Amino acid sequence: AAQKQPETLLGSEVRHGERYELVVTTRGGLCRWRIGDVVEVVRHDGRAPVVRFCYRQGQLLNMRGEKVSEEVVALALQDALSTPNTPPSTPTFSASTAFAGARPGYVY
Repeated sequence: AAQKQPETLLGSEVRHGERYELVVTTRGGLCRWRIGDVVEVVRHDGRAPVVRFCYRQGQLLNMRGEKVSEEVVALALQDALSTPNTPPSTPTFSASTAFAGARPGYVY
């Protein structure tokens, strides 16, 4: 079954505060390419929208089995680091990688 295509809007038709997925057509032959970037319109400069990148469609972080978007992580860090009356701290990040040794597993 064909996937339903969302409504296409021109830059002059988007509204402030709304989020949209970008669709690109190039002179090189790419026609209506859904690149997966989701942006939010923050203001207009004349008829041209000024946007901020929010996240990439379908891209989630797997944090200990909980799947969250990059935007959620960024907002949580921003909120944590800007909360008044909390001692300053340095955010600590961890990463895991698979390794092939005597026993397969993960290194944290």
